[in-house]
Amino acid sequence: MIDNEDSDDVMLLGLFTPGWMGAALVVLALVFWLVASQNADECASKACPSGKPKLMEHECLCVEQATEQVH
Repeated sequence: MIDNEDSDDVMLLGLFTPGWMGAALVVLALVFWLVASQNADECASKACPSGKPKLMEHECLCVEQATEQVH
């Protein structure tokens, strides 16, 4: 799945690429951002046995907050 990291990478590449190619990469980054947003919404609508669904590392993962271990 496309996530925000992909759009960030393409945007940075576009900002440092001169001319029309850089502009095309910025537009592509905006498209990636839109797709990533839709993927994040789709992921958030899924159910997890524990924790909350979150789009990370190109996957929809169930994430829960870590607690301190008691010795």
